[in-house]
Amino acid sequence: MKRNLLYLFTLLCSLGLFVACSDDDDDPVIPTPEEPEVPVVDESWKDLSKTYKVAEHSITLTGVALTSAEKEVVVAATSATAASVSLKNVVPDAAEVSISATLAKSGETYSVNGNATVDDCKIVISGEIDASKKMTLAITRTLSSAVTGNLALLVTEAELYPEQAPGVMMPYVPVYWHAVTGDPATDAALETVGPMLGGLIAGKVSAVNATLSPEGVFNVNWTKLGETEPTGMPEFVAQLTNIYYTAKDGVIYVALDKSIVAMVGILGGALEQYGINVEQILALLTDMGGYYGLPIAYVEADGIITFKLAKEQLLAVLELAGPALVGSLPEEMQGFAQLLQALPMAQELELGLPFIKQ
Repeated sequence: MKRNLLYLFTLLCSLGLFVACSDDDDDPVIPTPEEPEVPVVDESWKDLSKTYKVAEHSITLTGVALTSAEKEVVVAATSATAASVSLKNVVPDAAEVSISATLAKSGETYSVNGNATVDDCKIVISGEIDASKKMTLAITRTLSSAVTGNLALLVTEAELYPEQAPGVMMPYVPVYWHAVTGDPATDAALETVGPMLGGLIAGKVSAVNATLSPEGVFNVNWTKLGETEPTGMPEFVAQLTNIYYTAKDGVIYVALDKSIVAMVGILGGALEQYGINVEQILALLTDMGGYYGLPIAYVEADGIITFKLAKEQLLAVLELAGPALVGSLPEEMQGFAQLLQALPMAQELELGLPFIKQ
């Protein structure tokens, strides 16, 4: 009997222990809460906002590297994908051009792309800014003005000297000529200047060709009478930089980068052999921000584009080229020199050269 009670007591103790262990196993396990992940925000785009001086970066205009210290590209990033880019003194179309650009990051480099239109010119920028904030930017221009294309001076024939050589047709450029002094006798004499100039030009050159490319680059060459190969700008000038043009409101501006002006001392002596006085040429130019431009008005009618010089420009050109011009006049045109002396008295004065598109 006692043994049976001992077995029962042992069994109850074992059962109690089992139940106690089971209770311990059933206690809920409360996990330790994890710290929430904080997303990493990339704000490196904010560092793009700064002024990039072209002399310190790789920036080109129509394939030509820009080096002038006064030319700047200012970036104001508004987000990781957008920025406002200002071109200051970079293009001849305006002293400052604002472009809405897109940004895109690849690795540590941001690409920059955008475009804007100024008058008849579309300006496109494409490049990148690397992790060291070094900018590489290509700027291109596309013009679509009435003068864009290949132009040839209009040369025809006319009876230039009806009294001395009646019926004899000679090469002639039908120039536009308008001169009024208010004195009837002087004005009547000045009317003959136009035909004289038309004959004089045709007696010097057989062709004049101007190229105003869609990319905004200007070039001109001429073929001297009796020669077959055209003459253009001196080779060393062409190697220095592009000569650009822009057009707006019936005026084209043939533009030269101001950085070239710093080389006037070098160019001056070199250009003298071509009869070019650099200082006198600069006096004809207009300040266009980062460029100096020669403004030339033009009108288009019946497929002919006539480029015109007004009084102030024409007198400056005559001062520059007058001595060489008078010295080359044939005997039958010696009276032309005296007529030129009356031009400063003119109340109205304008000369136009006609070109046709090829």
